[in-house]
Amino acid sequence: MIKIQGPDQEFTWIQGYANKAAGTPVDMNTKFQVASITKQFTAVALLMALEKAGSHDDNLDAALHTPLSHYVPDFDVEWSSKVTLHQILTHTSGIENYTDFDEILSISKEPEPRKNLFAFFKTLKQDPLKVGQFHYCNTGYALLEYVIDNLTGMHAGDFMKQDIFSPLGMHNTSLPYTSTVEQLIESDELTRMARGYTVNTLAPNFQCNEISWYECFEVCYVSGGIISTVCDLITWMRDLCKENTVIPKHIAERVLQKHIYHREIDEDSWWYGYGVGVIENTNPRLNKFWHTGLVYGYESILTYYPNMHITLVNLSNCCNDFYERSKITRIIRKELEHIADEADQDKIIESTLDERYPHRLAMLNRIDPRPVTHFEKFLGVLSKISLREKE
Repeated sequence: MIKIQGPDQEFTWIQGYANKAAGTPVDMNTKFQVASITKQFTAVALLMALEKAGSHDDNLDAALHTPLSHYVPDFDVEWSSKVTLHQILTHTSGIENYTDFDEILSISKEPEPRKNLFAFFKTLKQDPLKVGQFHYCNTGYALLEYVIDNLTGMHAGDFMKQDIFSPLGMHNTSLPYTSTVEQLIESDELTRMARGYTVNTLAPNFQCNEISWYECFEVCYVSGGIISTVCDLITWMRDLCKENTVIPKHIAERVLQKHIYHREIDEDSWWYGYGVGVIENTNPRLNKFWHTGLVYGYESILTYYPNMHITLVNLSNCCNDFYERSKITRIIRKELEHIADEADQDKIIESTLDERYPHRLAMLNRIDPRPVTHFEKFLGVLSKISLREKE
């Protein structure tokens, strides 16, 4: 499902099933695992925990450039005395990425996955040539669980609930400490949760099957375990990027700061903050704070355009749902590009979406003819948002 919200306009597109076997459709209250979007929550929680422990202003800078071993003394590997919290937050630590290893699948199915994962982390190496350069690394973020635990005396998920989720009214958001999505659904501990699926995009009508196994939360936890809804994520993104009612402005500024350069793609310059991508475009109206998430069974995209005040959330319970993630999201991006460019306004009015994106919408129509009509409505919403910003 997709939700776009501007200053006084919003659009929601919903399709598919939360539970295909039971015929339960996705709705506004359906919960999804958001995978790596979790990282920005972890970054904010870490900064809040450091402040609660007494690190303020200049002391916070010092704390962020303090080695991991200071905060997790029982993690006794050689590189833990070199890697800083700042390097972990910016993916510049040079540590091997634990999710690249096949052992994670077996660890996820073992009786004590958290204990065994901690031991596995100790076998990972640091590449000195990658230190200071952007190399996406789930390992560092996973280790922040132990930093937050030691600073607060609470599980990281409990700390987030106390200091972030509840104050923001994000009552449909949680970070489970143990079990899997399937186990929590069957025990009724997790209500309104979408089950995860894979989709065969080459089969007629996109054959969809439930995934064969669910990753346990002990393995993904603070690097990718948050469960949430589109509405809660909009609440989060607006507070982080604009309102700062719960997230202090100085913490939000650190999280959204351009800390490390990543790459150039077309007209975009990609930077990374703390758990958030910071994308600058040659057209400032298309600047955005952005992140994606991918875990077996679920995909997610969370974007905020600060100069247009548009928040976009795309959540899917199909982990290779190429049609929703790639096709729909690219259409949205292109429409935003047109609207941000005044020279293209007449072109938008004179043509329809199926004329502009014949191949992509043909793919969409294999599932459901509604997206074309719904996206024409979406275009009208974005146009109103655009006009409002120009007044």
